[in-house]
Amino acid sequence: MVVQFYIGNGSQYLNITEAKSPEVIVPQDVDEEQLRLALLDLPIIPQRVRNQLAGINDWRNTLIVPNIEGSAEEVRVNGSEAVYIKNEQGGSLIWQENGVIYTIDSNLSKEEILKIAVEMR
Repeated sequence: MVVQFYIGNGSQYLNITEAKSPEVIVPQDVDEEQLRLALLDLPIIPQRVRNQLAGINDWRNTLIVPNIEGSAEEVRVNGSEAVYIKNEQGGSLIWQENGVIYTIDSNLSKEEILKIAVEMR
Protein backbone atom coordinates (compact mmCIF):
# COMPACT_ATOMS: atom_id res chain seq x y z
CA MET A 1 0.00 0.00 0.00
CA VAL A 2 1.19 3.49 -0.81
CA VAL A 3 -0.25 6.56 0.91
CA GLN A 4 0.57 10.13 -0.02
CA PHE A 5 -0.75 13.04 2.02
CA TYR A 6 -0.56 16.63 0.79
CA ILE A 7 -1.35 19.78 2.75
CA GLY A 8 -1.95 22.96 0.76
CA ASN A 9 -2.34 26.58 1.69
CA GLY A 10 -4.71 27.10 4.55
CA SER A 11 -6.78 24.06 5.33
CA GLN A 12 -6.68 22.25 1.96
CA TYR A 13 -5.62 18.61 2.03
CA LEU A 14 -5.38 15.70 -0.36
CA ASN A 15 -4.84 12.07 0.62
CA ILE A 16 -4.14 9.54 -2.15
CA THR A 17 -3.98 5.81 -1.45
CA GLU A 18 -3.06 2.97 -3.79
CA ALA A 19 -3.31 -0.68 -2.72
CA LYS A 20 -3.47 -4.10 -4.31
CA SER A 21 -7.05 -5.31 -4.53
CA PRO A 22 -7.86 -7.73 -1.72
CA GLU A 23 -8.56 -11.31 -2.62
CA VAL A 24 -9.80 -14.30 -0.71
CA ILE A 25 -7.86 -17.49 -1.35
CA VAL A 26 -9.53 -20.68 -0.21
CA PRO A 27 -8.21 -24.24 -0.28
CA GLN A 28 -9.05 -26.13 -3.44
CA ASP A 29 -11.41 -28.52 -1.64
CA VAL A 30 -13.53 -25.67 -0.16
CA ASP A 31 -16.70 -24.72 -2.02
CA GLU A 32 -16.53 -20.92 -2.44
CA GLU A 33 -20.31 -20.53 -2.60
CA GLN A 34 -20.79 -22.50 0.62
CA LEU A 35 -18.14 -20.32 2.30
CA ARG A 36 -19.94 -17.18 1.08
CA LEU A 37 -23.25 -18.42 2.48
CA ALA A 38 -21.63 -19.28 5.83
CA LEU A 39 -20.10 -15.80 6.06
CA LEU A 40 -23.41 -14.16 5.17
CA ASP A 41 -25.05 -16.18 7.95
CA LEU A 42 -22.80 -14.74 10.69
CA PRO A 43 -24.96 -13.15 13.41
CA ILE A 44 -22.79 -10.01 13.58
CA ILE A 45 -23.97 -8.92 10.11
CA PRO A 46 -27.16 -6.80 10.28
CA GLN A 47 -30.02 -8.20 8.22
CA ARG A 48 -30.16 -5.14 5.94
CA VAL A 49 -26.43 -5.49 5.14
CA ARG A 50 -26.80 -9.26 4.73
CA ASN A 51 -29.57 -8.72 2.16
CA GLN A 52 -27.46 -6.20 0.23
CA LEU A 53 -24.41 -8.47 0.18
CA ALA A 54 -26.50 -11.48 -0.83
CA GLY A 55 -27.89 -9.45 -3.75
CA ILE A 56 -24.46 -8.94 -5.33
CA ASN A 57 -24.37 -11.27 -8.33
CA ASP A 58 -20.68 -10.93 -9.24
CA TRP A 59 -19.35 -11.09 -5.68
CA ARG A 60 -15.97 -12.44 -6.81
CA ASN A 61 -15.15 -9.22 -8.70
CA THR A 62 -17.16 -6.55 -6.90
CA LEU A 63 -15.61 -3.86 -4.73
CA ILE A 64 -18.13 -3.28 -1.94
CA VAL A 65 -18.48 0.36 -0.87
CA PRO A 66 -21.05 1.37 1.76
CA ASN A 67 -23.62 3.99 0.77
CA ILE A 68 -24.35 5.70 4.07
CA GLU A 69 -27.53 7.77 3.95
CA GLY A 70 -27.33 8.07 0.16
CA SER A 71 -23.98 9.90 0.18
CA ALA A 72 -22.45 7.73 -2.58
CA GLU A 73 -22.68 8.49 -6.29
CA GLU A 74 -21.49 6.32 -9.17
CA VAL A 75 -19.00 8.06 -11.49
CA ARG A 76 -16.32 6.97 -13.96
CA VAL A 77 -12.53 7.41 -13.88
CA ASN A 78 -10.63 6.60 -17.09
CA GLY A 79 -13.38 4.20 -18.14
CA SER A 80 -13.52 2.40 -14.77
CA GLU A 81 -16.54 2.43 -12.49
CA ALA A 82 -15.93 4.57 -9.42
CA VAL A 83 -17.80 5.81 -6.36
CA TYR A 84 -17.71 9.37 -5.07
CA ILE A 85 -18.78 9.72 -1.44
CA LYS A 86 -19.64 13.19 -0.19
CA ASN A 87 -18.75 13.88 3.44
CA GLU A 88 -18.65 16.86 5.80
CA GLN A 89 -15.08 17.81 4.84
CA GLY A 90 -15.41 17.32 1.07
CA GLY A 91 -15.42 13.87 -0.44
CA SER A 92 -13.73 10.59 -1.25
CA LEU A 93 -13.35 8.85 -4.58
CA ILE A 94 -12.79 5.09 -4.79
CA TRP A 95 -12.14 2.99 -7.89
CA GLN A 96 -10.44 -0.19 -8.98
CA GLU A 97 -8.28 -0.53 -12.04
CA ASN A 98 -6.00 -3.41 -13.13
CA GLY A 99 -6.04 -5.11 -9.74
CA VAL A 100 -5.34 -1.92 -7.80
CA ILE A 101 -7.72 0.06 -5.56
CA TYR A 102 -7.27 3.82 -5.61
CA THR A 103 -8.75 6.33 -3.18
CA ILE A 104 -8.60 10.08 -3.08
CA ASP A 105 -9.89 11.84 0.02
CA SER A 106 -9.90 15.62 0.08
CA ASN A 107 -11.72 18.79 1.00
CA LEU A 108 -11.41 19.88 -2.62
CA SER A 109 -14.52 19.94 -4.81
CA LYS A 110 -15.84 16.80 -6.48
CA GLU A 111 -14.77 18.18 -9.86
CA GLU A 112 -11.21 18.82 -8.65
CA ILE A 113 -10.96 15.32 -7.14
CA LEU A 114 -12.19 13.74 -10.39
CA LYS A 115 -9.68 15.80 -12.41
CA ILE A 116 -6.83 14.57 -10.19
CA ALA A 117 -8.02 10.97 -10.57
CA VAL A 118 -8.14 11.21 -14.36
CA GLU A 119 -4.60 12.62 -14.44
CA MET A 120 -3.17 9.79 -12.31
CA ARG A 121 -1.23 7.16 -14.27
